[in-house]
Amino acid sequence: METLMTRIEPQKRRYELVAERLQEFIVASHYHEGDLLPTERKLTEMLGVSRTVVRESFKILTQKGLLEIRPGKGAVVTRPNTEVIASMIELQLSFTKGDSQRKLVEVRRTLETEIAALAAARRNKADLQLLEKTVATMEANRENQAVCNQADLDFHLGLAQASHNELYGILLAPIRDLLYQAMERVFEVKNATNEAIDHHQRILACVQAGDANQARHEMNAHLDQFERVLKASLKLRKFQA
Repeated sequence: METLMTRIEPQKRRYELVAERLQEFIVASHYHEGDLLPTERKLTEMLGVSRTVVRESFKILTQKGLLEIRPGKGAVVTRPNTEVIASMIELQLSFTKGDSQRKLVEVRRTLETEIAALAAARRNKADLQLLEKTVATMEANRENQAVCNQADLDFHLGLAQASHNELYGILLAPIRDLLYQAMERVFEVKNATNEAIDHHQRILACVQAGDANQARHEMNAHLDQFERVLKASLKLRKFQA
């Protein structure tokens, strides 16, 4: 705790410096999820700042999802929530010119082709059971949009988990809602759902066989189909309008 107790030297935006100092300690595992930070009074003494500065620093860390202020208890360390990031991405996209769906496909292609390859190379028994369950759910619910789409999403998140690189899951989580919204359009296009299920079956077979190169190829083919469906759906909506 020696570094945390170092007094903050006077300068502008001291609350930002306090927030950075606390974040460094939280991330460095000096604090764990569920741990209480020192009280406001204690932090003012340790850092040589006012209680207002400490409170403002808490606001920053709360917005980042690193803290939760609980009445009667204090500032509790929490795990950052990807929903905050997701909402910011959606907000940014609302100001972005151009085809946001095309950009989503590009991001998916960059991430998910390699995810599929790594899943094939690294998957374990539990990973396979999860992936097999999601594909079976899709097959059994071809006419049920909500269930089929959720299983579709779970399959892709399951592949990220099977890669055994947690960063892929972190990167996919913020665009999860965007993925789901795009998947909803599959049901608007004739035969698209059956084609999507067929692609999932092929990817699963590659992962089961441990064939990384073919898994990458099949995922790329699936994203080609996904992109075609989005374009067809857009044309259909314009025609109906």
